[in-house]
Amino acid sequence: MKIWRILVITCVLLLLSLLLHLGVYGIEFYLDTISNATFVVGIIIFLPTLVAVMGAYQVFHGMSYFLKILFSKNAKYEFPTYRDYKEHKSSKPEGPFFKELLISSLIVLLVGVILAIITMVIYW
Repeated sequence: MKIWRILVITCVLLLLSLLLHLGVYGIEFYLDTISNATFVVGIIIFLPTLVAVMGAYQVFHGMSYFLKILFSKNAKYEFPTYRDYKEHKSSKPEGPFFKELLISSLIVLLVGVILAIITMVIYW
């Protein structure tokens, strides 16, 4: 894991937040609109990255195997058991990229949450 890659990814996510803000709210920048844009980009990137890092996508292998066996004629011969199918699908995301993306998206997400808290305190 390299700090400079985390910084670059964070800058890209913040740039995406800016583009989203300009597309939705225009050029009027307020704390609540900035908070909304950064939160949306942060959560959209954070959740799938969290799934990839934790390997939770493997939960869907059983359903995928069942559907493949049900609707494919050759799948029964290609994958006679679920264990064969799981060995075929056992590729896990390698490398530090997903961890760096997770950290960067968490930073952007926290910026959105902190700005929302500040906005609530100011306007309360």
